[in-house]
Amino acid sequence: MTVPSGFPAALSLAFHRTYAAFNTSLQIVLREHGLTLTHWRVLAFLAEHGERSVSALAAETGHDQTTLSRALTVMEAALWVERRATVRDHRVVAIHLLKDGRKLFRKAMPLVADLEAAAFEGLTARDQSLLDKAMAQVQRNLGAL
Repeated sequence: MTVPSGFPAALSLAFHRTYAAFNTSLQIVLREHGLTLTHWRVLAFLAEHGERSVSALAAETGHDQTTLSRALTVMEAALWVERRATVRDHRVVAIHLLKDGRKLFRKAMPLVADLEAAAFEGLTARDQSLLDKAMAQVQRNLGAL
């Protein structure tokens, strides 16, 4: 693929800077609760969607299985999650959110919601919808490569 004349190369840089700024701010908020970004993403996903296998959780949170496995070990020791054999196939292990993990999620969620509200301040509902659709399209495009 050739780069078209006048291609907005700054777009990928702007995307990266925005992602980095949001993650940096999120890390500060999460640190108050002893959480990392990976811990938060796991807690949030499990709270919303229920138990998942490690491979499915890796795909859904965007983490490689090695990083995720290390985070899950810490989270298990803290009694936030546990690995359980699935009902359908006892050879498959699923990650299950425990009571303390759900409690921690509920405690941190308002702070994360406040950060998201601040991050998107000044954007209309339509702007946010367009941004969501644009990011989903970029993700689909990259997944097709």
